[in-house]
Amino acid sequence: MKNKRALSLGLIGLLVVGMTVLLLGLAPTANAADIRSGERIVIPADQVVDDDLFVSGNEIIIDGTIKGDLYALGNTVTINGTVENDVMALAQTVLLNGKADALRVGAQNIVIGENANVAGTALLGAMNIETKPGSVIGRNLIFGAMQGLLAGDVGRDLLAGANAIELRGSIGRNMRVGVGDSTDAGMPSTFFMPTSNFPMPVVPAGLTIAASAKIGGDLNYEAVSQANIDPGAQISGAVSQVVPTRAERRQPTAAEIAQQQQEQTLNFWLDHLRRLIILLVFGLLALWIVPKWIQALAEKIHTKPLGSFGRGFLMILGFIVLVTAIVFVGIMLALLFGLLTFGDLAGLSVVTGVVAIGVLSFAYMVFTSYIAPIVVSLLIGRLIFDRMQGSWTQNRFLAFIVGLILLSLVALIPILNVIVGILVALFALGALMLWFASIRNPSTAPVLASA
Repeated sequence: MKNKRALSLGLIGLLVVGMTVLLLGLAPTANAADIRSGERIVIPADQVVDDDLFVSGNEIIIDGTIKGDLYALGNTVTINGTVENDVMALAQTVLLNGKADALRVGAQNIVIGENANVAGTALLGAMNIETKPGSVIGRNLIFGAMQGLLAGDVGRDLLAGANAIELRGSIGRNMRVGVGDSTDAGMPSTFFMPTSNFPMPVVPAGLTIAASAKIGGDLNYEAVSQANIDPGAQISGAVSQVVPTRAERRQPTAAEIAQQQQEQTLNFWLDHLRRLIILLVFGLLALWIVPKWIQALAEKIHTKPLGSFGRGFLMILGFIVLVTAIVFVGIMLALLFGLLTFGDLAGLSVVTGVVAIGVLSFAYMVFTSYIAPIVVSLLIGRLIFDRMQGSWTQNRFLAFIVGLILLSLVALIPILNVIVGILVALFALGALMLWFASIRNPSTAPVLASA
């Protein structure tokens, strides 16, 4: 089985790079951005782009000079020219043969060519990462991948996680990596990926340090199997290996099983008791503070059960549609304000959308989890008391307590408790919709009596 930590680092690296590119792509820029799109976008060698360049297309070729940042989204991105600031790209294949200040790239295949020169740090996430001999990364190389073949030079540190890493070039300072198990190479890294137009090297699983490799500091690696280090490799510091521990599973004893069952049973009753107490306190407060509203919702369910049930579905659908609309509008406004360089408005639109979704979600949770059971419990108690004689049967607090106890008993039955919980939420949401309608168009519908 592969080293899970190495694979996790690879996936996390790809996710981080992708999110970084997207978020930075949405960020407002100080200058007016140059935006281009099409099937094939080419920046000729004699062309200079004075601003940040946002470009999307199937094939993107940068032979000229970009004075600002480059944001690229496409199938193939080739950079032969110069990007004076950062390169942020998402693509199937990214080829760097020119110069850049820093790299933040997510792709299936990333190749840093012989003439590539990255002044700063390269943050990469990919299935395959290859640095050619002669390539230079001035500061740090950080990546998560399935495999990495590193034949170029890294000025400072290498931090990576992959199933397979082979070092043929040089690392200025320390190398710290996590790799897979060389005894189990598993399925090819490109098995689930689209076929690349560029050939990928075959890197043996685990960690390989070739004779041409140079490490200016320490080599720290985490792997099940020992690294394949050629005697001719130059490693100035210490070499240390950490073997990941795997917890051994054992069958629990009869006493442990009995103790677990007792704990589960106790937790089951305690959870239901806590919920009963919370609903009891919350319900009594609601019937004291807003009795007419709670009773009006209960009456809507009583007089229009089918209408309440159907409108409950509409309320849930409306909630989903509203949240989706807020997200869409927030993203569009952030993009618009960002392109217009209205940074404050772009940030405000995002914050407003997040706050709106949070408020709506909180209100929905409170109503379905607390208000709905209180309303239905009151209705159950009133329906029972209507068949009895005595002035005490008109007490709304007593009716609520009786109904809550019966509803809580139903909640103890597996499967049925889920069904009842859904029905309670649907009826109460539908009643809320009917109540809003009655506010706009007052009716003479009777309200449950209160003591």
